[in-house]
Amino acid sequence: MSRRIEAEPETLAEGMKSTLDEVIRVIKRKIQDDPENSDRIRSILNNKYHREKVQELSEDGCESFLKEIRNL
Repeated sequence: MSRRIEAEPETLAEGMKSTLDEVIRVIKRKIQDDPENSDRIRSILNNKYHREKVQELSEDGCESFLKEIRNL
């Protein structure tokens, strides 16, 4: 049940784009370290932030999400 977490940075403000780029880098690194992190990250995004995609997060939500997934 692996689904990719995608973002469309070209449609976002520059500051948000850089934050999303960082989120995506961290997500990729976390999944490489432990493939089970994919489900953990998806669960956090869906259950805590009530979003299907990272680009649906507000800028503050994106920064909070980033801090949370770094702690996995």
